[in-house]
Order: sequence, then C-alpha cells, then structure tokens
Amino acid sequence: MIRRVVRLASSLLLIGGIAVFACSAARADSEHYLIHRGDQLAVQVFGEDSFKQLSPPTVLPDGTITLPLAGRVRVANETTDGAAREIAKALQKFIRHPVVTVAIAAAGQANVLVMGDVKTPGKYALRSGGRLTDAIAAAGGLMPTNGDFPFARVSRANGAIVRVSLQNLLHDGNQQQNVELDEGSVVYVE
Repeated sequence: MIRRVVRLASSLLLIGGIAVFACSAARADSEHYLIHRGDQLAVQVFGEDSFKQLSPPTVLPDGTITLPLAGRVRVANETTDGAAREIAKALQKFIRHPVVTVAIAAAGQANVLVMGDVKTPGKYALRSGGRLTDAIAAAGGLMPTNGDFPFARVSRANGAIVRVSLQNLLHDGNQQQNVELDEGSVVYVE
C-alpha cells in the first residue's frame, strides 16, 4: 500500500514538473514572438467590463488593431508586452492608469508559393513571420545537389526581389540570409 502511494506521488511530481517546464517554455516563446499582420490578439483591460471584445481583434495589413476607446493602435513588430504598453498609452485619455494584458489568440498565416528545386513545389500557408527555411521545409526540402547549395530568389508582393545564397544560409549558418516571408511571396530555388 505504501509503495503504491509513493509511486503515485512520484508520478504526480513528474507530471507536475513536466507541466511547469512546458508552461515556462511556452511563456518564454511568447515573450520573444513579434506580432505580425493577421495575428488575432486577446486584449484585456483590468477592471473594465465594458471593454470586453466579442471577438479578438485581428492585426490589419498596416500593422494596427482597432479597439473601443483606444481607436487604431500600432502593434505589429511588438512583443505582447510592447503591444500592451501601446494600448495602455492610447487608453490613458479615457481610463486612469489602465492595466492591459495582451496574448496571441491565433497566429496569422502567410500564403507563399515555393517552386524550383524543391521536393514538393506548391502553395503553402506559413505562420506569420515565417522565414525562407520554413518555406523550403514545407516544400519537403531541397532536391539533391552536386556541390554547393543553390540560390533562392524571393519575390515579394510589393515587387522587391531578394537573392539568397542557400550555401551561406544552410551550410554556413548565416541567419541574416533567412529572410522573413510575407503574404504573396514567391520562393524560387535555382
């Protein structure tokens, strides 16, 4: 009987430890996540029942959200803490010392087209803020090569074109080459 209680207690401690680790890892990830267009945010203002949202606001293409009283607030490229500060600043005209919390309710998506020397060319939905390596991975990776890695040409929706050395990115680890992709980007591996 005592053995069973000890085993049960040990199991509960192990499960509790794993849960605490998972929660702290998720919190650390959200602390560094930058808000992107298309993300849905859960916004709460302490003590303001009239402020409750019927649905989470979506970050618009210009990087703003629209909230009661605050109006349009720029939140793109901010962390959740940074967005909370911006919203609180906008609310100070109407609420004395607003305490705002922001969380990511749902991450937005960017549809990108991946073509060329990849295993499965096609259109892929990446999480907002997705990068070139995410698009290549979604397309099944690169086709086998003899020698150096190929180049990738990234065409953006605004017409800008970026040429990336996959040798520098994948072999040498130069993360500056791992460009962020936005809605409508086209990746061509050559």
